[in-house]
Amino acid sequence: MPTITPMRPAELGRRLDAGEWVFDVRDPRSFAEEHLYGTVNVTVPQLTHLVGVLPAGATFSVIGGTVPELDEALDRLAVLGRAPRETAVGRPADLGPALATYPRVTFRDLVRARRETNRPDPAGRGWDDEPVRRAVVVDVRDPAEYARGHLRGAVHGSLPIEASMIREGLPGRIRRPLRKTLPPPTAGVRLWVHCADGTRASVAAGLLERAGHEVAWLDDDLEAACRNGVVRLTSLF
Repeated sequence: MPTITPMRPAELGRRLDAGEWVFDVRDPRSFAEEHLYGTVNVTVPQLTHLVGVLPAGATFSVIGGTVPELDEALDRLAVLGRAPRETAVGRPADLGPALATYPRVTFRDLVRARRETNRPDPAGRGWDDEPVRRAVVVDVRDPAEYARGHLRGAVHGSLPIEASMIREGLPGRIRRPLRKTLPPPTAGVRLWVHCADGTRASVAAGLLERAGHEVAWLDDDLEAACRNGVVRLTSLF
């Protein structure tokens, strides 16, 4: 069994402030509800993929909600011959002060947000009772999936954006197709990140938040939303 090297909250905060990679292997819904700002949420299989593309010599840390979660992550990483610099276990509130959250939403919520952007409420409040923000949809499915059908106006950036961002070594840099079309991080704009079922979008949402964007994670089934008439897709063909 790999040894877990504990990390003190103050040290974790310093690593995040320095821009080091800290991966949170809790489930995506718990992460969306509360996490340490600057951490990236990945499942254990996704963790091995991302660590595999880290630049040579790059360090990373792993945090989780329970010791068994970390045990599984360390076992998988050992197969790659990689190990985190340090690890931490516990609730985000116990690990550091810089807490963050982002909304877990559905395609129905997206339809409402787009409608409110076009016809804002006189009080300036949106579907979540917060100030209305311009909704920019980011589709992180594969190129072939996007070509077969996508939401009107969606920006495409398939999940390899994470590997690309990591290879470049600069948190917040996004691969070239997205850099051309995403607005800069700014108040009044929220990125609504989706894939086919929310799995890939959960990773991309955390990365885009780390890059400074305000995000919403679409934890929803795109095919079902289309079948139920909630949204319609447009094709490149």
